[in-house]
Amino acid sequence: MSAGIKYLWILFLWGAVVPVLRAQNIPAVTLGPKLGINSSVLYTDIDAYKEDETLGYKAGLFFRLANRSRIYLQPEAYFDLKGGNFTYTIDDNDPYTPSPSPIKDARLKVRLKTVDFPLLIGLKVLDLYGFNFRLMAGPVGSYVLEEKATLEADGMDDQPELPSDLYGDAIWSFQAGGGMDILMFTVDFRYEFGLNNISAVQSTKTHTYLYNLSIGLKLF
Repeated sequence: MSAGIKYLWILFLWGAVVPVLRAQNIPAVTLGPKLGINSSVLYTDIDAYKEDETLGYKAGLFFRLANRSRIYLQPEAYFDLKGGNFTYTIDDNDPYTPSPSPIKDARLKVRLKTVDFPLLIGLKVLDLYGFNFRLMAGPVGSYVLEEKATLEADGMDDQPELPSDLYGDAIWSFQAGGGMDILMFTVDFRYEFGLNNISAVQSTKTHTYLYNLSIGLKLF
């Protein structure tokens, strides 16, 4: 048998055996811990407010179902810190902190601690042994565990009292993004935008927007 035919047989056997071994080694369900950072902003319809981003984090678990298929389902659960900053002038018309004496360059910092439950559908665009590239999208339900708002302004003697609840307890969002698996590690980058108005103050609307980058470890 010539060397060329031997090489063809080796390639044929490799192509036939590797997918079988790969299918046996990849579990149908995988799960693991996930950590990440995010950049979030709260967009409002108050014209006088200038929105700024803030950094946060998340930590939790992911579950991937139908992991051997190109199309899979991935529910997740994690704790998240998100929010936003506002710069504005306080006056009588301000819905959050009205004041008879105008105060310029006031800074309102909002931090929301939430527990998030994404339910994502994913597609493995490139699926190789030990590596894949994925696209995913799906809804996210969040419950606000803690809301913290602080107001700062130069030369402000008497700080206007903030409402006890600036935002509601429920946040509905939609996520979309891409990611890759490298051996037992998984990396995702996603964009998330809010679907509902989370402002608890009448006559105002606020929606969440954020980018997040995370890394996870597949335990099996």
